[in-house]
Amino acid sequence: MNDVFSDRRSSHCLSNNVLIGEFDPPLMLPMLVDESLIRRFKYWHDGIRDAMIFRSQIYICCDSYPVTERVDAFEIAALFSSRKYPACITVSDAHYIVWRNVRSLV
Repeated sequence: MNDVFSDRRSSHCLSNNVLIGEFDPPLMLPMLVDESLIRRFKYWHDGIRDAMIFRSQIYICCDSYPVTERVDAFEIAALFSSRKYPACITVSDAHYIVWRNVRSLV
C-alpha cells in the first residue's frame, strides 16, 4: 500500500494511534454519500477547517482527492473503518472527500 498520508495530508485525522502502512480487514465499510446530501460548515482548530453534518452526525474533513485518485480515498476511509473510526466518503463530479466522525477523536 502506498503511503496515502503525504506531507499535504491532514495530520489531525491521524490521532488515536492510527499507524501508517498497517491495515486490517475492515470491520465496517465507510459510507459513500453524494456531496449534495450533506451540510458543510467551517470551524476553528489551529486554523479554519472543514466539517459536515450527515444524518445528525458531525464529520471532519481529512482530505480531498481528485476523481483520478479514487482508490486512495477508499484506502484511507477503509483504514479508518478498520480501526472502528466511522468514516464517510462524499462524491462529486470533481473529487472524493474523506470525512471522519468527530466522536472517534475523543
